[in-house]
Parts: sequence; C-alpha cells; structure tokens
Amino acid sequence: MTLRSLLLRGLAVALLPLSSLHAQFVVKGPELRLNGFVSSVESDTAGNVYLAGSFNEFNGTSGAGMGLLRLTPGGAQHATWDIGFVDGVNDLMVSGNFLYVGGSFTTVRTLSAGRINRPYLMRIHLTGANEGKIDTTWVSVPNAPVSRLETDGTSLFISGSFSGVNGTARNRLAKILTGGADPDALDSTWNPGANNTVEDLAFVSPWLYVSGNFSSAGGMSNNYLLRLSTSGNGAGDSAWTPTINRPVGALEASATHLYFGGDFTVVNGAVHRSLGRFSLAGTTPTFDATWKPDPDGEVSSMALSGSTLYIGGVFTRVANTPRRFMAKVNSGGTGGLDGAFVPEPNGSIEDLKVVAGNVVAGGRFNTTVGSASAGYAMMSGTSGSALPAFAGTITTEGQIYSMQPVSGGMIIGGVFDSVNGVPRTSIAKILSNGTLDPSFNVPLVGFNRLVSDMKLDGSTLYFCGDFLTAGGAPTQHVARVNATTGAVDAGWFTKPLTPILCLETDANYVYIGSAGLRYIEIAPNVPVEVNNLARLSKGGTATVDPNWKPYIAAENGNPAIASVNDMVFSGSNLIIGGHFIFVVNPLDISTPYQRVCVAALTTNTWGQPVSGWGDIYFDAVGDVGTISRLLLHNGALYVAGDFQFVNNNEYYYVAKLNPVTGAQDLAFDVSPLDYDDPYGSFKVSTLAASGSHLYVGGSFTHVFTGIAPNPFEASPYIARVSASSGMLDYSWYPYPDGPVSRMAFEGQNLWTYGTFTEIGGEFVDGPVILTPFSTSYQTWLATYLTSNELADSGYTAPFQDLDGDGDSNLVEAMFNTNPKDPRKSYHAAGTGTSGLPLIVRENIGGQFYLTVEYTRWKASANAGAVATPQFSDNLVSWPRNGVQVGNAVSVSSDRERVKFRDSVANGAKGFGRVQILPQTP
Repeated sequence: MTLRSLLLRGLAVALLPLSSLHAQFVVKGPELRLNGFVSSVESDTAGNVYLAGSFNEFNGTSGAGMGLLRLTPGGAQHATWDIGFVDGVNDLMVSGNFLYVGGSFTTVRTLSAGRINRPYLMRIHLTGANEGKIDTTWVSVPNAPVSRLETDGTSLFISGSFSGVNGTARNRLAKILTGGADPDALDSTWNPGANNTVEDLAFVSPWLYVSGNFSSAGGMSNNYLLRLSTSGNGAGDSAWTPTINRPVGALEASATHLYFGGDFTVVNGAVHRSLGRFSLAGTTPTFDATWKPDPDGEVSSMALSGSTLYIGGVFTRVANTPRRFMAKVNSGGTGGLDGAFVPEPNGSIEDLKVVAGNVVAGGRFNTTVGSASAGYAMMSGTSGSALPAFAGTITTEGQIYSMQPVSGGMIIGGVFDSVNGVPRTSIAKILSNGTLDPSFNVPLVGFNRLVSDMKLDGSTLYFCGDFLTAGGAPTQHVARVNATTGAVDAGWFTKPLTPILCLETDANYVYIGSAGLRYIEIAPNVPVEVNNLARLSKGGTATVDPNWKPYIAAENGNPAIASVNDMVFSGSNLIIGGHFIFVVNPLDISTPYQRVCVAALTTNTWGQPVSGWGDIYFDAVGDVGTISRLLLHNGALYVAGDFQFVNNNEYYYVAKLNPVTGAQDLAFDVSPLDYDDPYGSFKVSTLAASGSHLYVGGSFTHVFTGIAPNPFEASPYIARVSASSGMLDYSWYPYPDGPVSRMAFEGQNLWTYGTFTEIGGEFVDGPVILTPFSTSYQTWLATYLTSNELADSGYTAPFQDLDGDGDSNLVEAMFNTNPKDPRKSYHAAGTGTSGLPLIVRENIGGQFYLTVEYTRWKASANAGAVATPQFSDNLVSWPRNGVQVGNAVSVSSDRERVKFRDSVANGAKGFGRVQILPQTP
C-alpha cells in the first residue's frame, strides 16, 4: 500500500449516508462541565472589566461575550457588547478609546454582523455610536498568532509566533503606528526580530523590555531578557546584559523599577528564585539582590499598585510562608510578604489587574476565600477575600482523558469541575446506568487539576496527572485512593516535579511515566534524578527505587524532549510507548540501547531493555513518531500513535506486535485516514478490545479494507475490526458525528467519549455507554432479516426505519411488528400479541379516561429497552404515567400484554403515547 495509491483511490470513495445509524443501544452518561479559565484581564477608565479565555457560558447562559466578556463595575454582563464568541484570545490592552485584542483566533462571531474575519489581532470601540463593536476600518494582519500587546501611547507593540505583518517580514516582534493618519500602518523601520518565543512586553520610556525564551533580538545576543529602543530599527541596548539561568515570563514595570517573573533560580550569578527586580534609576538597570520575595515556584503574572506587587503563578510558599498560587508583596524594600492578604485560590492565576483598589484575578480556579467565583474573582486588595458583588461562573465542556472499569460502573479522569451540576474535580465514578455515584469524591487542587491515567489494583485506585493535592492530602501528581469511597491514602506521598502522564503497577511497585520528568523530590529541597520513568514502592510511603532508573531519551540523547505516554505489563516485562529513541543505563551512558517509540523493559535490573524490539516508527515526513496508546489483548500488543511507517512499510497509526519480541504482524492492517488531511497527525486516539474484535477511535474518516475497487471504506471516527487481521466489521457502526477520544469496556458495554454531539441518532453531552444487542432484539431481527441483512448495520441499527413508516427498528421490535411492512397494524384489545399501542377513550364510572394497551418485552427478557406510558393535556408536557389496569398478561416467553389508564379524567381533550428508551441490557 502506498500513499500515492491511497490518495488516488480516495477519489472514488464517499462517506456513508448520514441517515445510516448505529448498531447498538445508547445510554447517555452525565454532562461534564469545566469552569472556564481566564487567560487575560483588563479594565478601562470607567471601571469595566474585560475577561478573555476559554468559556462558552456565563452564569449558565451562552450568548454575548463568550471567550471575551465585558463586565460592568458591578460584575454584570455589559449591555453594550457586540462580541458573540471568539476563541483563543491571549492578551488584552486598553489604549485611548479602544480595546486591543491579540490571540490565535482568525474569525470573530458578532451579534450585529455575524462572523467577521480578523486574523490574530483586532480592536474594539469603547466609546461612541459603535461602542462594543469591532473597528472594521482597523485591519492590521499578522500571519500567525499574537501573544502579547504593549503601547508607548502612540504605537502598538506586538509579539507572537508570526513571521510577517501586513505582508512585510517581521519575526515575532512588530510596531504598529496607531496614532498617525493611518492607524493600522506597520512601522517600516522598527524590526528587531527575535530568534525564539517572546513571553511578555513592558514599556518604560524610552525602552521596550522583552522577556521570553530567545537568545537574540535587536541585533544583540542575550538570553531571556533585554531591552529594545522603541524608535529607529529597534536596536537592543548592548550596555545591559542580565544573566538569568532559565526563561523569563511575566514583566511588570513602574517608572523606577522593572519586575520580572519566571521559574529561574539564578540571576547575575546569585541564587534568586522566580521573582526579581531591576532598578531603572541609572542609565543602565541594576539588579536588586536584596529584594527577594522568594516564591518556591513559577511566577506567571503580576500587577503593580504603588507600594504593592500582586503576584500569581504556580507556587505554594512565598518568603518561606504558605501562599498558594497568589500573594501580595512589598514592591520596595526586601519584597516582604503581606501576611494579611490570603486569597487561597485552588488553581493557578493567569493574569492580574488592579481595579479601584481591588485586584481582579483570572485563571484556572473555582474557589477562593470569600465568595465562590469560577475562573475569575475580584478580591479585596487588603485581605484577598473574593467580593460577592463581583462574582460569577464561566464554564465550558469538560474532557475525559482516562477510564477505569470498576464494579458497578466506570471511574473517569480528565479535566472537569462538575458532573451533572454536582462538584467533582477531574475524577468521578459513573454508575452503569450513566448516573453519578455520590459516594466517590476526591477533590483536587492544582495548576490544571487534570487526571491523565488510572490503574485499579485490587480495591485501590492509583491515578496520576497534574495536581498538587488530592482530598486535602499533598500527594503531588500521583495518588492512591480507595476505589469505593475515594478516601485518599495521605501517607503514600511523593513529589514528582513534572506532571505524570501514565502509570502501571505490579505486585510491589507503581511505575510512572512522563514528558521531561527529571526529578522527584523525596524531602524538601532533596531531589532524586530520574529521566521520564521511575517506580515507587507500594508499601509505606511512595519511596523512589534508586536502582531501577532507565534513562529515556530522544534525539541526540536528550531526555527533555522525550516522553513515556503509556505503559502495560506483559508477563514480568514492562512495555512502554512514547516518543524516544534510546534507553540508557544511568551507570553506563556510553552504550545506549536503541529503542524507537516502543520498548520492553525488565523489572529485576536497572530497567534493561529486552532484546529484539527493533522496529522504527516514522511520521509522514520521516521523523521519529510517537506512540500514544498501548493495548494488550489475547496475547497481542496493539499500538496507536502518530506514525505512518513502521520500518519502511506503510501502516497508518495502528500496528499489531508480538509482545515478547516486538515484531510487527504484517498481516494486520487498519490504516485509518482522514481523506481531507491524509498527512495529519494522531488520527487514532484510543483503542479497546473485546473477544475477537479491536475497537479503534479517533479523527479518521476511512479504514483500509484492501477490497477493490475502493480499498478504503468510510468509517468515520470509530471502527470495529478483526483483532487478527484488522478487517472492518460492517455490522457494527455507532455513527458519531465527531471524533472519539477515549473508550473502555465495562463488561460487555463499551464506554465512549469524544467531541461528538450525536451518536446513534441520540444527542449527547458527555460520556456514552454503547450496550450490545440484547438476545431479545437479536431474535426479533432474525425473524424478519436475511443473513446478509443481519451483517449490515444499515438494517440492524435500532434507530433505522427500513420501511419508511416513521417507526424505528427499536419501536417495531418493542411492539413486535414487521420492520419491512409500512402498513400500520394496531394492537387488538384484550387479545393482541403485536401492533402499535391502542389508545382509546373509555367511560369509567361516568367519567372519560384515556387508556393505552400494548405488548412489551418482559423485564426478565433483559431486552435493552423499556416502554413507558405517558399522558398529557397539551402535547407539551407529559407529566403522568397513568395507573395499570389489572395485571400484565403473558403472551410469549419474553413478551406480555399491559393496559394503563390516565390517572386524571379527560375533559375536552387528552393525549396518550408510549415512550421507548434504550437501557443497559
């Protein structure tokens, strides 16, 4: 199979018709909501506050300002605001009568003019007849996203990932002349350029200070921090060359001082953590080594107000005093901590703004001291308590990253803050009927509060991700809990200094893998070096095994760009998948073992790789790929990831391996592809298996069958294939309308999750349980369908209507009618064994009541669907189920005849119906 032949063949392949539906029943799971996060905060002279970030609801409603919200000084939505929705705003700045907006967006949905093209940069009127509307006359166009904005009063300075603005080359930095006759004109001279990311900008006349991950800009070389002339060509100041050992992020400035934050540890040769300042009193900035608030983690945002500096980021202590994510320090002196200011948000602070003596914080939190306010809060500048008058909730859809079957349901992990409106932080137990288990609750606190992987070990659940505490215990990034109650084992504690992506367990150890994991802190300020993979003892505290430490490295032997994304045990060997090229003995780094993307490691040595496992996984351009998922099933190892070649053979995104030798099974071929984007990445996101079938989910549209004349069959987003050959199973098809990202089996039920909003004809919002055909439904199908039809989901799908009479297979099966006969047949009163429900008006005791009589499956048949009578007075609401008349009468081994009467006498009108809903069989 070649890509060339694949693309040519693709011209003859069409998607299956949208009218085709699924091949099993659907049980809806709960709705997951994530409190939206705010990435940028701004205010204007009238006291209005602007919030930008990721959210599509405000206080439970979606409408104006989603993604970019304008609030009055009292915290309500501003009446004059034309933004409907914009996604990907990075920075905001008020200058004069305009709000300038930079980000990764390319279009903006407005309320008055619909969708407007505005790539990466726009400005909005704040006064006049067009207040709240985009300035359609101001069109300055970078060719890639904008990250930061700054002004000197007459010009707009922008930074980002762009290489040009308005068709003129500009590398990551540009100046737009907002005050001239042409207010969106690019300064034709100012062109300092930067050779890497610019994180922030700050103007103090006559200089523009820039921070980031660069090593040169403005014609001079200096790492992470420098200043540029705001005139001429933007030359750098060669007289000022601060030395900082790691990238600088946030900047804040007054006329006399420049404050800079990041996760550095050394400034100008002196130990100085995360936050520092330079005096601007002389001609050259001078580092103030005595000003030392000393946060123990990264500072990512600041707001200056006179003698006060508010700071936000990912830290837990400031000046050796507990302060989580936010603190207030003296902007002068030694930078002493203000002990009275204790806001205690439960997640990171992304941006800060001082407004009328209070401080507005935006970030990834949903609780603070004072009034709850998700994603943002206005806090007292004195105490840090959130003000109830300026509180609200911004939300968006949650996500699932992992699923773990347990008795009676599924534990899901991901990033969410509520399940059907009940608070749950990124981990929850969902019962088999799709409802929340109220007894399992593990509140998380952290930067992202994310759960990436889980493993059930007896009655104990281990889980990992990006969090700082679980259930109030300081179990950073990895924790263990009681799988039934969610009670956290506070004594089992470790502190990896990087979020954990995956974990596995054996009898004695918990294995953890990550991307760029270099250290695990075993005591305060006592780190143990590891390289993306480590194991922890199960007994007692989570002690790091000092002898089992394989060094997982990528290109040029670099562990910083390597990752371990998934793990699974095969016998006593641990198989790992990710992005790596070498496994190295830390005691003998001169003799690395080449293992590309997949490796089997022994657990009774230092982690030495098992012999074999020599296959190489390449992406579409010939670079080393990435393995994201591993699945061991029936003696075979299935791998999925970002690869299109295994060695020199074309196998797209999924491969089958021998779990002992690592050899590829060349006879197995699924090769999912998206015909609109055949070279794109990560077409397969998830794998699951049951019996003789492998289930593949992702963002693909077709899978390979090899059957002429069209060897690729449409199978959007999910496919069931033979576990031995990879051949598509045509009889099973859920038909989601969007990508599938996670799957797992609980018994015979397949739990699925993705960005789809419809599956099997059902609208869904959250995880979905796909239950197999019940025996009763299969028996009914076999009565009317041929063997060929039984193998085709276009005939067997419960929501298919074969005869076009308006009744789906599920309805016809419940009432035992012929799915191929469009003529309506109705139930016979008192004797019927099939037919649509008989609804009549009966005189009972001088009053008229509606009655409904029909046959249904017995409960003992476990048929996967239930029929419920409903009565109404207006066809709008159906509040009554009526009362049963007499007992059910058996008409066959799996069916019974029933009759129900409305509980309310009907006057001039009344309505009856029978609702058919799928259930877990």
